[in-house]
Amino acid sequence: MEWHEQDPDGIQFGLLAEEVERVNPALVAHDDEGKPYSVRYEAVSAMLLNEFLKAHRKLEEQQKEIEALRSQLQKVSNQLELIKPATRVVDNPQSWVPTADHFNHLSHSTFRKVLSIRACAV
Repeated sequence: MEWHEQDPDGIQFGLLAEEVERVNPALVAHDDEGKPYSVRYEAVSAMLLNEFLKAHRKLEEQQKEIEALRSQLQKVSNQLELIKPATRVVDNPQSWVPTADHFNHLSHSTFRKVLSIRACAV
């Protein structure tokens, strides 16, 4: 809300008691009928500081969690590098010889057939 009556040199700003009451009823004074009458501005600063401190603590906790997750990710990446087979670029496919690791999904007899076919082709 803004009004122009009291300060002819500038605009004054305020909060609507009805809107503040929806967020934090303790910050609102009520009239005799129980309706929101005025914002307790002296309590607003303390409430805002408290909310700021809570948000700051949560941010610090999240930063620690992010650092822990980054560290775990780096460890996993390092482990993957150790177990990842070296990638080879083959200019001549005829010179490439498969190993048993390339045929883990095949039965032993099928693998032997593939090797014998490859041996004949070389």
